[in-house]
Amino acid sequence: MRKACRNIILSIETTSKVGRLSLFDGATEIDFWAGNNKASKAEDVLEEISNLLKKNNIEKKYISSIIVSKSSGSSTGIKIGLAIAKGLKTAINCKIIEV
Repeated sequence: MRKACRNIILSIETTSKVGRLSLFDGATEIDFWAGNNKASKAEDVLEEISNLLKKNNIEKKYISSIIVSKSSGSSTGIKIGLAIAKGLKTAINCKIIEV
């Protein structure tokens, strides 16, 4: 597993047709996922978060913050992103930053 730190940041952008996820260690992007041209579903986003963490040997407990987009775009996408962020916050006790 990745070194034991609590500075991993997960970024969730679900307001556009194709979702995007990014993992950061501090200010350095570790990896990302961007959906294809089809609309991403909530279950796609959850599965891809899991895949990103596995691929980069990061346990969920090391996520210190989740940045989630809540600005213009799909209102359904905003709700999905916020729901995923809030669920993860409860599960792993991290903070949410809404942008």
